[in-house]
Amino acid sequence: PSGNSDGDGTKENPLDIYSAIKFSKPGTEIILEDGMYDINERLRIERGNSGTRGEYKTLRGEVNVVLDFSHSSYGMELWGDYWVLSNFTIRNTIDGKKGLQIAGDHNIVEFITAEFCGDTGIQISGSSQDSKDKWPKDNLVQYCISHDNSDSAMNNADGFAAKLTVGEGNRFLGCASYNNADDGWDLFSKIETGAIGKVRVEKCIAFSNGVLSDGRSGGDGNGFKLGGDGIGVNHELVDSIAFNNLSNGVTSNSNPKC
Repeated sequence: PSGNSDGDGTKENPLDIYSAIKFSKPGTEIILEDGMYDINERLRIERGNSGTRGEYKTLRGEVNVVLDFSHSSYGMELWGDYWVLSNFTIRNTIDGKKGLQIAGDHNIVEFITAEFCGDTGIQISGSSQDSKDKWPKDNLVQYCISHDNSDSAMNNADGFAAKLTVGEGNRFLGCASYNNADDGWDLFSKIETGAIGKVRVEKCIAFSNGVLSDGRSGGDGNGFKLGGDGIGVNHELVDSIAFNNLSNGVTSNSNPKC
């Protein structure tokens, strides 16, 4: 947390998180030391800042690492490919900003907690300005927790989402979503952008969504929302559990193939 741009990346003279990400190379492991990180600049891993199939870049927390976005206008964004993000908490993005947006390909996001963010905690999605071949694909989100995320309107902040601009091969494994303003999982497709790629949700749990832990409610409150706008996509929901959600445990949400 006390690193700066003049550091050399050693334990005795650490870099700041922005410089470490910017100057990393394939195979680099960036270790976040224990503590609270006050994120006051845009924390964006740019498109092209990527590892390789054989040499992932890694951003890993030690013990109890919290990235606090209270003083930032953005959440965390991953546009690069072949990254591993592991073992830290993302907290307190402002209203309308996701905790973590995964927009690159072939990334692994694991043991991340997203909490008290102003939009969806962890979302796979790209940009509607990009062609479909650039939409994020083949990402794995595993063993993550997302809870108490809410926007001011209480109708858009999900625990996890893969929606709107999503390619093929994305997967959630062993994740838990609870007490989010809207849904536990949202796999929405809309007419303007067309069908998203098939998403697999496996061994996941969604409970008490639609009601925050402080008792406020107002969102849809589904456990697993598997579509939208009548667009058919063969999403897979496997060995997963939903209970005590404000609305449906599982809903096709007009997806004729689910």
